Amino acid sequence: MAALRFEWGWALWALIPILAAWPSLLWFDIRRARRRLEALGSPESRTLRRRAVKLSLVLTSLSLMILALARPQAGVRAGEMRGPGMELVLALDVSASMGVEDVYPNRLARAKEEAAKLIGRARGGLIGVVAFAGRAAVLCPLTEDIEAAREAVKSIELGCIPSPGTRVSEALREAMSCFGEERRPKAILLLTDGESHGDEVEAVRLAREAKGKGIKIFAIGIGTAQGGIVPGKGVISALRDDLLAEVTAETGGSWGTELEGVWPKLALEMRRGMRISSLEYREIYRWPALMAALLLIAELLL
Repeated sequence: MAALRFEWGWALWALIPILAAWPSLLWFDIRRARRRLEALGSPESRTLRRRAVKLSLVLTSLSLMILALARPQAGVRAGEMRGPGMELVLALDVSASMGVEDVYPNRLARAKEEAAKLIGRARGGLIGVVAFAGRAAVLCPLTEDIEAAREAVKSIELGCIPSPGTRVSEALREAMSCFGEERRPKAILLLTDGESHGDEVEAVRLAREAKGKGIKIFAIGIGTAQGGIVPGKGVISALRDDLLAEVTAETGGSWGTELEGVWPKLALEMRRGMRISSLEYREIYRWPALMAALLLIAELLL
């Protein structure tokens, strides 16, 4: 559907008195005509209707002339230009529970595989990499260099963030700090088993803050519901999907247990960043002007 705008929109204010006075003008004109006909002793309803139609044609023609004076312009899609792409930060969990082998070969290796798949599909935007456990650190700032992001993911190992525990809130905070002020789609992809130690409320609060900044959060949950034993800890860790579901839903993102589960929505965001529609506006004042002229001719012929 073509967009419509008025180059001289101020002229449209002249329509207000015409539209406001229209009923009164019709009433007074018909009343005066009826009195004249009654004085002549031949009040004809057909004559009264014709006067009402003639006056309506004049007022409609005047309104169309004002529309033409306002210079209406129709926007026609001229095509799509290549946009700046999206900003995407990958946040990988490197806490001890990511060493569980309930997925092959273990959770961290699977997370790195999924991250590598995504990097292979990303084109035309910026990618950054964050690793987190009890705290978070940026391993690769947002960059157009796909190879730099790929190498950052390859370098990730269990315990590379020397801080015990897992805090999803720290991952979100650090990832959000990576984004610039430029207006383009922004997203965070969490790759984690969803375990977070005592910061769930803060994680949800940060998700709301991200939403306010136009940042969408996606997540790939690594692990199984049955879980497995954390190496060297002797405790069982299982995939916790409730927190992932909550923080992603808060921003309009999505989560899944593999890249394909989140790819449809994430790809849509990527495409949105790659396209900028352009419009060309064309003058269409001739049409209301032509219609106004035709209505005046019709009024003269009645």
